[in-house]
Amino acid sequence: MRVLIVEDEALIAMHLEALVLGMGHEVCGLADRTEQAIRLARDHAPDLVLVDVHLACGDSGLAAAQVIAAEGRIAIIIVSANINDIAPADLSFRPSGLVGKPYSESALRSAIAALRG
Repeated sequence: MRVLIVEDEALIAMHLEALVLGMGHEVCGLADRTEQAIRLARDHAPDLVLVDVHLACGDSGLAAAQVIAAEGRIAIIIVSANINDIAPADLSFRPSGLVGKPYSESALRSAIAALRG
């Protein structure tokens, strides 16, 4: 599975990348801003996007996810410390999963495995 990681904290992005690679998937890009995430999704056509809610410079991961979801059949899993603060209306694009931070490898693995179920 080709995975795009949208996360503004470099250490967390690197950790997610290592977990995804360790699961046998390919990381096709890393983004820390909305427009960059959208561009990388268009350029690399990932199967899955892991998205944080709050991105660099006040950008919104949810806004990126909304556009990416509208443009193709790409699974999106929200990975954020702010899961409980997300309004249902902000999830109109229907993410494939929600994983709260701090997350465990098993929680991330389960969310990704559910996509194949």
